[in-house]
Amino acid sequence: MTPPPDLTAAWWPALRPPPRLSLSEWAEQHARLPDGSRFHPHPYQRAILDAMVDPEVERITVMKSARVGYTQMLSAAIGFFAAQQPSKIMVVQPTTEDAEDYSKDTIDPMREWPVLSAKLADAGAKNKADTIKRKTFPGGSLRVAGANSPRAFRRIDLDVILFDEIDGYPATAGVEGDQIALGVKRLVQSVRPMAVLGSTPTIEAASKIADSFAAGTMERFSLPCPQCGEYQPLIWGDGTGAGMRWRDNDPSTTHYVCVNGCVIPESAKLDMLAAGRWIAEAPDVVGHRSFHLWSAYCPLRGAAWPILVKEFLDAKQDREKLQVWTNTVRGECWVDRGEAPDWQRLYDRREDWDAGTVPAGGLFLTAGADVQRDRIEVSVWAFGRGKESWLIDHRVIPGDPFTEAPWRALAAMLGETFRHHHGVDLSISMLAIDAGDGVTMEVVKTWARTAGPKVMAIKGSSLAMAPILGLPAAAEVNYRGKKSLLDAANGNEPPGSGDLAATLKRFW
Repeated sequence: MTPPPDLTAAWWPALRPPPRLSLSEWAEQHARLPDGSRFHPHPYQRAILDAMVDPEVERITVMKSARVGYTQMLSAAIGFFAAQQPSKIMVVQPTTEDAEDYSKDTIDPMREWPVLSAKLADAGAKNKADTIKRKTFPGGSLRVAGANSPRAFRRIDLDVILFDEIDGYPATAGVEGDQIALGVKRLVQSVRPMAVLGSTPTIEAASKIADSFAAGTMERFSLPCPQCGEYQPLIWGDGTGAGMRWRDNDPSTTHYVCVNGCVIPESAKLDMLAAGRWIAEAPDVVGHRSFHLWSAYCPLRGAAWPILVKEFLDAKQDREKLQVWTNTVRGECWVDRGEAPDWQRLYDRREDWDAGTVPAGGLFLTAGADVQRDRIEVSVWAFGRGKESWLIDHRVIPGDPFTEAPWRALAAMLGETFRHHHGVDLSISMLAIDAGDGVTMEVVKTWARTAGPKVMAIKGSSLAMAPILGLPAAAEVNYRGKKSLLDAANGNEPPGSGDLAATLKRFW
């Protein structure tokens, strides 16, 4: 029996697949803000959202400040992957407590979004498998985990993993290792893997998000100057070129100076944002887009330029407050000038000397050797007064350490001399060779025992504050059964070590 024409026509809308939308388009239609209003992505958010569903991209890094809407972008992405592209998702917060708070404060309110109301079940309401940290929906699932949990990454396969505030993660997930590496491994079975890393940075040289940003395309949102048209990213500046400016410590006078000297008022920001575009410093990087965002781009009233300047003026006299302001407003790493030398001043102190020669201040030579499975790497250093040192030579001796060839080459190097600035030749006083690798340890010790008094086997300490020189272990003895040179600088001198020990004491 053929159904009536009007009934047939009513079936077609139900059978039609949902429209293919980019993530930013979907978010504009379906995502909601915490107050229930629609989410309208800012211009700088659109490219980040769309990159999350770009099949050519497998990793996204967002090094950010506060007030740029990153949490809302994550919510939009979770909603999209639940409603439009069902996936197995994990969100990783710094701790288990943070994960529970995130689930309650951010995930649970998403059930009020009309597009998700029938998909994200309340924990325990419809499915006993749904908990605070695990939700299921048709075709996929959502897990929320803490980076401090070693069990979080076991026995699961994922399509999408969202790392939030990674600079707040503990060093490792228990004994399991680095959380990001563990999480990314869970994506290997996915046909469309996506890892998103986001965080406010912390300390320079210790920031995971800064390292990840530098490994990607390093994109910054560039805006056109309303006067000269030059595209440029917003920067804080130092008062001498482009950047924020104000007069007489008065935030109400705040304005922006472009790279060509044009004065830009706060009122021009919205039009500039609408015409903005992301520009990459490393456009040839494939598969990893990285973005930097800071508060000056935010179009909301709470991030107006005069407010950012006022916050700076309030914080600049207090080191700890200034660090917080640098991280959370500028979205940049903090450099502790009180402990770390300024890189430019350090660079300016560099000296020139020819490789293989010893500068005038060098008094004696030592060498350090590291044994790898296919080579031995050796560095020769000159030391002078006040522990000043110079790298004189670095060599890579190829060869299997379980064969004789690399050891003969290393022994020959011990017999070489290096010309001093004043015309004399210096030989290597002592060579320390690392015997800490369990695979090569015995062959290293065997060679060290037969190589003569200039050689000692050493092993590094796992303690962060271990002394530079420690007591030798029972196995570390010379051919007479005496303690090795490891303890010479402390006054326990084995035979033949007096000259070098005296040198160490005299100049150190």
